[in-house]
Amino acid sequence: MAACISEAFFETNPAKIVRQAAQLIDPRSNYRKAIDLVVARYEQGKPWLQDAAASETRWRPDYPQMNNSVANGALVALGLLYGDGDFLKSINVVTHAGDNTDADCNAANVASVIGAMHGFGAIPKQFVEPFHNRIYGDHMGPLRLGRTIDEHIDDLARRVADTGQKNLLAGGASLASGTLVIPRQAVQTQPLEYFDINDYGKLWNPDWRLENASRAATYLDGDVLVTFPRDTRPAMLTRSVTVPAGNPHLNLSVGNLPGHPWRLQVFADDDNLATQVIDVASKDAWKEVSLDLSPYAGRTITLRLYQWLMENRIPGTAYWRSIRIE
Repeated sequence: MAACISEAFFETNPAKIVRQAAQLIDPRSNYRKAIDLVVARYEQGKPWLQDAAASETRWRPDYPQMNNSVANGALVALGLLYGDGDFLKSINVVTHAGDNTDADCNAANVASVIGAMHGFGAIPKQFVEPFHNRIYGDHMGPLRLGRTIDEHIDDLARRVADTGQKNLLAGGASLASGTLVIPRQAVQTQPLEYFDINDYGKLWNPDWRLENASRAATYLDGDVLVTFPRDTRPAMLTRSVTVPAGNPHLNLSVGNLPGHPWRLQVFADDDNLATQVIDVASKDAWKEVSLDLSPYAGRTITLRLYQWLMENRIPGTAYWRSIRIE
């Protein structure tokens, strides 16, 4: 959205701003694809509610968490496109566009672009006058600030503008007779950066591959891999291994979010080695599972470890502290 704001200082057509800013993003990026979908439907004359629904249907399954850039970035673009450069209309579109969105940040991003396009006068007076050009207080809701804030909004804006001007001058702009001249740069598409959420598996343990993990609740917590299924199918850790001779065992140290058990299934090739519920009393407690692999000694097998959500129970994450073949 920073690119949209930059463009808005030079351009007042919202569609041109969105299209130009999108060119910074590699076309293979999901972020770019999400914006391109909104733009294409806008150009086809689709109603904005239908455009929003199409975007949410396509991207929320991949990005279910509220504060992500892909689904929310598409809705910001939608607010700009269908808001026609009007401050209030643009904000109303983006805040009404979806139920599972980061609505306050989306509205703030849209408002920033409209403000850069039209200046302070873009904001309706009924939103400005009740503040009396002042911010005063020692808390925000339950958050205590530790001191009393007493500032004029004009002064805050001036300080922000001064900082921005210093950055522009350092970056090649010039100032003469009160006029700030900013050289316009050609758009350069940035290199693609892509991270598959399932890559957390090999980051946690390079021997194991993670599949069907959700972006909403899969992450690394120190040396613990935290997983949650992407959909109704289970999340899975898998690897191929040549089982050593002797008395080998597959040893697991696993846990769960307290009060949110999950079902563990372990397969060696097509043999079900274990099916059990993981339900420990606290986040710091661990369930130790040891499974005999001696029938497979000397063979190369595929191990599959599944995290199934429990029926009729509130779903929760699985914690994998370690997986060892000993």
